[in-house]
Amino acid sequence: MFERFTERARRSIFYAREFVSEHGSMIMNTEHLLLGILRENPNVIPRFLPSKTNEDIRTEVERGIAVKPKIPPSVDIPLSKGSERILAYAMEEAEMLGHPNVEVEHLLLGIVREDGTAGQILRSAGLNVIAMRQQLVEIGTGNTTYCSERPQMLSSIALTLTLAMQEQVDVGAAAAFSSYVAGQRWDFVVSHEDVGNSARWLDTDDSPPLSPRAAIRSARVLLSQLMKDADQWRLDSVSLRPIAFPEVWIYVVDFQPPPPSPLGGHVAKMSVVVLMNGRAIVPISSKWPPENANPSR
Repeated sequence: MFERFTERARRSIFYAREFVSEHGSMIMNTEHLLLGILRENPNVIPRFLPSKTNEDIRTEVERGIAVKPKIPPSVDIPLSKGSERILAYAMEEAEMLGHPNVEVEHLLLGIVREDGTAGQILRSAGLNVIAMRQQLVEIGTGNTTYCSERPQMLSSIALTLTLAMQEQVDVGAAAAFSSYVAGQRWDFVVSHEDVGNSARWLDTDDSPPLSPRAAIRSARVLLSQLMKDADQWRLDSVSLRPIAFPEVWIYVVDFQPPPPSPLGGHVAKMSVVVLMNGRAIVPISSKWPPENANPSR
């Protein structure tokens, strides 16, 4: 799995393992991965957020970690499901951006994509996937030597993706999520009208207007309309996510397709968006990679 990870990316994971031992945890959570990245690259946060420092983020992360007696380094520590997804996301991002190796910046992108504590901290600080991709497309990671096979084409595709998503978000969209499965790009766009028609929920309330079970049912119904083999798709996770309005939350229900993975061994998934009124957002699909992606243009 780690053949494509650079030495710096591997060191980040090694440092994360050290933090697990120091904090007395029995599993490597997303927060540990983020702390490992911050230790390995002291300038990774200012690169994307000039107003923030690594120390700002580190302090915020460590504030939420309960420290227990240390664990010996010899103890086998598994990855949490969120951390596993982050590594898979990092590989997806490197491939999509045309980078032959997985770097620290790809790991950070994976954390921002993941709905975990570390991702929430980074998103609250101002990081977003679209802007990060755009920056990496324009100037690269700064650490990777690119191969000559596909990066130019894939960087062009990634730039097309980034600009398209920016256009969706800027023009009448409250939020947008994209999945890449079965040779298709699936864009789930939440409009301002959707937001207006959806129920509100305060995170101080005991429970949201729509239960997770009901959200899963709605997502399953939509998946059956999109995929002929939907009955073979496995439920991976269901999460609540706030979008860019006070008191507006949505469910994101993730499904994994049956093997073999459409991404050549990477963890592919379909992220279905469900509103608090129980309506699943019907996605817009398009061929991926696009046939008209021409790097010579």
